[in-house]
Amino acid sequence: MKLEVFDAIINDVTGGSSVRKAIADHGAHPMEFYRAIDANVSWCERYTRAKEASMEAMADEILALADNPVEALKTTTKADGSVETVEGDAVERTRIQIDSRKWLLSKLAPKRYGEKLDLTANVNVGDALIERLANGRQRADG
Repeated sequence: MKLEVFDAIINDVTGGSSVRKAIADHGAHPMEFYRAIDANVSWCERYTRAKEASMEAMADEILALADNPVEALKTTTKADGSVETVEGDAVERTRIQIDSRKWLLSKLAPKRYGEKLDLTANVNVGDALIERLANGRQRADG
């Protein structure tokens, strides 16, 4: 793969384009691209940095989608067969776009974008249970 083609693909990926789209846009073959980054350590490092930048771009897209309303027409058919068209914010579409990007980010970089689960537990053991455990130990000790 020529350096110019690789550079163009990496620039597109850094800007948020998918790797497959960037490869296709520059007339390269996916296997040629992946073999090239396997064979060249510096290209592999550049690809890794580009993917990280791509995830940042995707996170920025989430904020832009949430902050900017998208006007659209929504057509619904009522039970009586009449059709109603309403103009308004395309909330459902925006929610799907945001959710799909959040899901993808959580899978690509779970430590950075995944949900943090709190696995700590505060257990209050009552006096009655403590007494029963002590009695059980005494019986077992004989």
